[in-house]
Amino acid sequence: MNNKKILIRQAFVVDPSSEYAQLSDILIVGDTIDAIVPSKPQLEKSNDLEIIEAQGALATPGFIDLQANPGLGIEQMTKEMLLAGVTTPLIMSCNVLGETYLTYYGSLENVVKISNGQYSNVATAVSIEPPDTQSHETYMELSVPIECVKARVEELYRLGITAIGEVVLPLGGTAHILSNMSELFLDKLLDVTESLNYPVLLHTGLGTNGVLEAIRIANGRHLHICHVGSTVAGGDLMRVLHELNQVPNISCDTHLAPMAGGNSRKSDLLHHYFKLGEAYHIDPITLEATLLTNLDTDAPPYYYNKENLLENNLICALSDAVDAIESDDLGEGVRSKLMVKNMLSLLSTAHTKSSKQKLMLKLLGKMTYRPADILHLDRRGRLVPGCFADIVIFNKEMSEVDTVFVNGEIALQHKRFTGKKAGRHLARKI
Repeated sequence: MNNKKILIRQAFVVDPSSEYAQLSDILIVGDTIDAIVPSKPQLEKSNDLEIIEAQGALATPGFIDLQANPGLGIEQMTKEMLLAGVTTPLIMSCNVLGETYLTYYGSLENVVKISNGQYSNVATAVSIEPPDTQSHETYMELSVPIECVKARVEELYRLGITAIGEVVLPLGGTAHILSNMSELFLDKLLDVTESLNYPVLLHTGLGTNGVLEAIRIANGRHLHICHVGSTVAGGDLMRVLHELNQVPNISCDTHLAPMAGGNSRKSDLLHHYFKLGEAYHIDPITLEATLLTNLDTDAPPYYYNKENLLENNLICALSDAVDAIESDDLGEGVRSKLMVKNMLSLLSTAHTKSSKQKLMLKLLGKMTYRPADILHLDRRGRLVPGCFADIVIFNKEMSEVDTVFVNGEIALQHKRFTGKKAGRHLARKI
C-alpha cells in the first residue's frame, strides 16, 4: 500500500464543488487527499514528507474532459492533455492513426487494458450506431441492428466501459454520419440505458432542430448532448439554451475553442466545410491555422470553422443551462490547450476579486465535479479530503498549467513530464 506523503504548501485552493477558495495546504497520503487546511507560516520538517511549494499559485481539481478523440492513440492523448491539466479524458471511439478504432486496438477488451497505467486516468466511451450508418469508418464499424442494441449496451456495461458515446445521429442536419433511422434508434437506445443508469453522450448533427428533437425523443429519460455551442453554430442558440434549462434529465456541454474538427477524411462534416473553404490544419505548437488543400493527401486531424462558433462557445460556457466544458481534442493537445487558454481569458474579464472568484467557481466547476457527476465518477473532480488526489497547479501568473498530480503521483512538474504513469481506467461500476 502506498502511504507516501506529499504536502502542497501555500496554494490558493479552489474547489468548485464546495465553493472553497482559500490559501491552504493540501496533504496527500498515497493516492488520496488526506487534509486541506489553512496555510501555516512555519512548518516542522519531516523525513517522510515531501513538500511542494506552491507560493500562492492556483490549485484546482484535475480537469475531466468529456470529449477526447485519440487520433494519435490513447497513450499520446493522455500525455498531451496533461499539459492542459486534464487528469481524466473521456476517450471516444474514433479513428486512430488513420485506422478504425477496433482495427487499431483489436478489441474493446484491449482498449480497457491499455487504458490502465497511462499518464492520466482514462474514462472510456464507445459509440453504438444505427445499422444503416454511412460516411464514417469507425461509426460504421460500431453499428448494430436495432434488435441487438440491448445486447451491445449490456456488453459495454460488463466490460466496464464508462459511458456510451459519442453517439452521432443526424437528427437536425449534417453530421459525421448518414442515417435514416436516427429517431427510432435513439429511442431504443435510451430505453435500454435508462434502466442501467448508463450515461449516453449524443451528437445531434448541425442546427437547432437536432437538439430540440433529442429533447423530444428523450421524453424524460437521461441523455447528455455534446458541444451545444458548436452544434447550434449559425442557429438559434438562445432558444436551445432556454429549452435545455427546462429539462433536468438532459445535461449538455460546450467546447471552448474557435474551431471544430475530426479525424476521418470521409466525414460529411469535413467535406461540408472543405467545400466552403473553411477546413484547416492547426499547428500543435504555434496553434496557427493553415487551409486544407487536398483531402486525399492532407493527413488528420482536420479542423473546420463554423459560423459564430467561438461566440456560441463563450455564451455556453457562461450559461447556467450548460453543465460542462470540454475540449473535443483530436489527439495532439491543440484544443485542450485552447480550452484552458480561453477559460483563463474569460477569467481575466472579471475586474473585482468577488466577481473573479464567482466566475472561477462556475467555469472550473464545469471542468471538474460536474463532468464527474455526469459520468458517475466517484471521488473525482473535487479537492476534498477522501477524494483522489488529481490536482492541477497553475504557474504564479495563472497563465498556464505548471504541475499536475494523478492519483497522488506527480505526472507533470514545472511543465515537464516526470515519467510517472499513475493513471487508471475509470470503469463503469456494476
